[in-house]
Amino acid sequence: MMNRRMRWLAQLGCLCALLSGCASSGGPAEQATREMLDPATSPRQALALEGRLMALAPESDRFLPEAFFPIGLYDVPEEALPEIAAAGFNTVINGGKDASYLARAQAVGLRVIPYMDTAHMAADVASAAGRRTLFAWYLFDEPDLNALPAREYLELVELFRAVESRRPIFLTVQSPDNYSAYVAGCDILAVDPYPIQHREPELNDLRRVPQWIEAARAAAGPRPVWAILQAFFAEPRWPRNPTPQELRAMVFMALNHRASGILFFSYKSGDRPITQQAELFPAIARLVGEINALRGPLLAPTTPVDFNMEVLEEQIPAAASKAPEDRAPLDCSLRPFLDAQLFIAVNPDSWKKTVRLSMPSSVMGKSLEELFPDSPPQQPLTVPHSYPFSITFEPFQTRIFWIR
Repeated sequence: MMNRRMRWLAQLGCLCALLSGCASSGGPAEQATREMLDPATSPRQALALEGRLMALAPESDRFLPEAFFPIGLYDVPEEALPEIAAAGFNTVINGGKDASYLARAQAVGLRVIPYMDTAHMAADVASAAGRRTLFAWYLFDEPDLNALPAREYLELVELFRAVESRRPIFLTVQSPDNYSAYVAGCDILAVDPYPIQHREPELNDLRRVPQWIEAARAAAGPRPVWAILQAFFAEPRWPRNPTPQELRAMVFMALNHRASGILFFSYKSGDRPITQQAELFPAIARLVGEINALRGPLLAPTTPVDFNMEVLEEQIPAAASKAPEDRAPLDCSLRPFLDAQLFIAVNPDSWKKTVRLSMPSSVMGKSLEELFPDSPPQQPLTVPHSYPFSITFEPFQTRIFWIR
């Protein structure tokens, strides 16, 4: 166990070194980066500049590690802020907005997105003046679920913008059917699929995560889409925590489909803080480390690829046999970044499978270096020049590769 952890930490350090540091190019990407990092730039302007930077690939590649990739946790109490920051989080959702909370968050490098008192918006905005750690306002939670029609929500946004123009509006919408109705009233759209609704793994549809991300991106246009992932249980509807494998699969499927922020709900799971969940919190801390190490390429655009896949071997449990036959066996993405490409493949299902995979011609003959493997690979993988290669996945396994 210790050797595996040391290998993982060594890989993480190498990745951080590779992706840190920004060489000067003097072009639009450098200019956008300078403005984005300027302390005089408002959080809302910085968010827009980050979107502009991400769209400038490949020129922006060497600057993307400087961009803000939110990795957040909901409902963190003030006394837990140092522990959460030490775990690698950089954002707290539904955090406090009082002076003590914000000062402590700033001291440990956390950004805060608190709920606004919609009856006293001007007072909230005035009290937050000059506090850069307050990054955005949570104006209303799931208005479609909480019986606030889109027209009334957009009227609320107009009142908000009359007193606050510097900070973004963070918005969650419960149903994908309603994204388009509300999205004009936000700067950040967040989605919250919570698929662990059965104890039996084969009954939970983890593919809901990428489906909701794609629906949100179609509605959001240039706005960033952040994924809120299930890190809790609340019986009877959500009878257990996700396993580490399920949670990792959900995170990387969201990233495969261009989520530009990962949030976890929430600080409390069941009857205790998430930090006391012996299996779940170490898994989250590992994921936070991986995302932090990969934030540059994760913000780079994906390359549209038609991955031809053929299942060579699998045993589908009887309870899952009614799944649509047209579902792809793996959820994959490919991102060119600097002199390499990042390839992420996720098995979204609860059973082991071996898949024959065809890769695009641009990577044929190149080597694959697996990042964060569960165990040392038997031998280096190479993408064959002219034929597909086969790769085996355990249930809910995520495999990540540099292709050089």
